[in-house]
Amino acid sequence: MPSASTEQEPQLRGQSSPSLGRGYVLYLLGVIALCVLGLGVVDELKKKGYANNIDENAMLPGKQIASVYFSPADVVQVTLDVNDPVKRAAFLERKLKEAGLDSATQKVAISRHNKTEVYYNVYGIARAPRAPGTESILLSAPWTCMDGDFNTNGFNYLISLAAYIPNVAAAPIIYHGGVIEEALNLEFPSSPHNTYDSLSVYTQGLNGQQPNADIPMVVATAAGTFGIPIRLHRSHSELGTKFIELVRSLGLGLPMEPIENLVGLVEYMTIQAIGIPMSHHALFPKYKIEGVTVAGVRKSGNHYGGVDAQRVCLTVESTFRSYSSLLERLHHAYWFYFMSSMYDYLPIAFYIGPIALLSANLILEAFILYMEGEFVLDLKQLESTVDKETNLLVRPIGVSSFLKSPRPLQVPIAIISLCYILCWTGYSYAWSHLEFLKTQALSNIVIAIFVVEVVTAFILHPIVTTIISHPPQQVNAGPSCWKLLKSLIYSFLGLTLLTVSSLNPSLSALLALPIVPAAYICTTQSQNVLLKFLKVVGLGIAGPIGLFGVLIAVVGESEAMAAIQSFGGASYWLEGWGLEVITCGVLPLVVALQVLVGGIDNDCHGN
Repeated sequence: MPSASTEQEPQLRGQSSPSLGRGYVLYLLGVIALCVLGLGVVDELKKKGYANNIDENAMLPGKQIASVYFSPADVVQVTLDVNDPVKRAAFLERKLKEAGLDSATQKVAISRHNKTEVYYNVYGIARAPRAPGTESILLSAPWTCMDGDFNTNGFNYLISLAAYIPNVAAAPIIYHGGVIEEALNLEFPSSPHNTYDSLSVYTQGLNGQQPNADIPMVVATAAGTFGIPIRLHRSHSELGTKFIELVRSLGLGLPMEPIENLVGLVEYMTIQAIGIPMSHHALFPKYKIEGVTVAGVRKSGNHYGGVDAQRVCLTVESTFRSYSSLLERLHHAYWFYFMSSMYDYLPIAFYIGPIALLSANLILEAFILYMEGEFVLDLKQLESTVDKETNLLVRPIGVSSFLKSPRPLQVPIAIISLCYILCWTGYSYAWSHLEFLKTQALSNIVIAIFVVEVVTAFILHPIVTTIISHPPQQVNAGPSCWKLLKSLIYSFLGLTLLTVSSLNPSLSALLALPIVPAAYICTTQSQNVLLKFLKVVGLGIAGPIGLFGVLIAVVGESEAMAAIQSFGGASYWLEGWGLEVITCGVLPLVVALQVLVGGIDNDCHGN
């Protein structure tokens, strides 16, 4: 028979259970699923080849070859002024007018952050003689290609087609001015004998946007009709090529096609995640224009390639005829997809589940942590008595099994808010002192930011608890504060990554792959100061600043500087939001995780 109890401390309900296993289950499932999709070993989990890849049957790609008439005599060679953009624009405008197009020059001045850049845009419109002129197809060529070379042959092809298309007699192309529906961007730098070995297609646009999947497939089909080799991007990256060669040199007998598919998928997702415009079609999706860039690829050496001016222009003409066959907006195929090669792509229905699993586990873990909070009974004298007549235990008045636990949210919310403010302040400072930062070594800047992260991890919580000191039993409740902060960080981080996945799934995956496991491994409780420091450093390395430091170590400071300048330029001039998401959306939560590990002393036995 239980006897009366003496004065007790607040009772705790629910001991913590380890989350490492349950958190990793969903994460590992997501990683495994992405690898299976990337390897392409399951035919049912990919779309391959022309028969399955073009969903808009009305476009009839490659079916109108008998109506394609572009001949070598239609090729025009022009010489452009390299140094004077005004003279170059006047020359192009004159050539377009000679071809019978309505031509003019736009002077575009873009001003942001007290800085103005001036550009010249020359355009020509081929008016349809009888059509209403409500839709149009755009053929464009920038002055410089994505690698910085002058787009010499790209302009030759554009001028040649501008003179040719309005004069096509049979099976006319729709070439009138109106709302731009589809587009094709040409990048063909000067080459020996003006020939190329193959063509490449670029689809990724600003902020990870992409054209309808039928657009690159139509270009690939048109090129294949004329026997032109075509590939996704010009080549694998240097790192990807080295990895493929390493696997091949090991002599493991592994089939290389799945390895190359996986490398191709990783590189495609990396380009999409960064969201930097690699070519000049990149802004088209922003204006609901479905377009890609077609570029010439050539191996080194003074040899004759198999792709000459006529074959390139035939491909363009065939592509335009397919575009013209569609009398409505593209709507059958996907706008969200991954590509591992020119003829293999994964629609959103296949990959969105694994991408979501990488970060959704954080939200589940946050809910479990929140429900495992300590059950505090307001420091009452919990005296139980026994009824002498019934020999039953009598519960004290006011004590109930349904009493709710007070959850002290003041400190957790203050810490997370201050982390957001700190990162936003640093981001604003960087933009306002950009010229000064350009004079500093990039590695020194990264080290300085990393040191600030580590110092913040150890001092922020003591500062907050000094300011927020009432009521003491709720503010510094040790285990409660620690668990609630961890729960809030997990939920914010999971929701941020899931939100990003709906706009740029590759960016969400790129951030989740290193951060999520670090958030589980490094946020276990410890009283050892050295171990805390190592965990704080580990979280920093897995975060955006640490990953950028790794990039500097791998590719060198000059390459890393070029990458960050391109990344910042997309944000500065083109309204790219990838940099803001990383620095002001994800980085604050990584800093908050560091504060959780380094700044909160607790004596609970929880998670």
